[in-house]
Amino acid sequence: MHFGRFLEVSIPTADIQASLEFYVRLGLTELETRDVRDYHYTVVTDGRLALGLHAEQISVPSLSFVQPDVAQKLLELEVLGEDIVSQRTGEESFNEATLMAPDRIPLALLEAPSFSLGLLADADAPAIGQVHSLALPARFPESAAKFWLKHGFTEDATPSASNRRVLTPGLVLELDRNLREGDLRLDFWTSDLGPATALVERWQIEAERESSSLNLKAPEGTRISISRIA
Repeated sequence: MHFGRFLEVSIPTADIQASLEFYVRLGLTELETRDVRDYHYTVVTDGRLALGLHAEQISVPSLSFVQPDVAQKLLELEVLGEDIVSQRTGEESFNEATLMAPDRIPLALLEAPSFSLGLLADADAPAIGQVHSLALPARFPESAAKFWLKHGFTEDATPSASNRRVLTPGLVLELDRNLREGDLRLDFWTSDLGPATALVERWQIEAERESSSLNLKAPEGTRISISRIA
């Protein structure tokens, strides 16, 4: 895959403790992070996808990948004409860079993971189910899909209304024309909505209820859809 190994969905939050408590109450697991950030940062997971909660440095949701040779990869991306918005490389620093995907979605390339990737598999699946896909805004899904396919993603042939779905190991992206720039939605699938409903009621979490789904919003604004799938 051109960007490297997928690491996390990086989410900015003004109140990292409130966001952390929200996800933990839904059953996600907090992971131990490595000392590569000079600000408050933590990670939670459903055992499949990692969510990085960032108190500083990022202002909009982004996707982070591990790319051991950031400098070389930047040269390749520049040849392809990609929009590199920041970079820090050198023997004395933690190498990282950011480029822009369609619809102003930042992609971060990091020389090493900020937490042990092996911890994901050890985390228990929460009662609300696990993330099936991550929905990102795409004003023109067809055009956006071409970007991801060019960089090593494959297309999911599963019908999805007028949206497009692309994937790489550890990540399924739903390119959703109905989301606005800066929006993000986590689509959880579960065989039973009962446990999720019980958690929402226990913690008095505001939710929109439909016949086969619950729609929530995390303190930092992340949209969460929990759907019952037979």
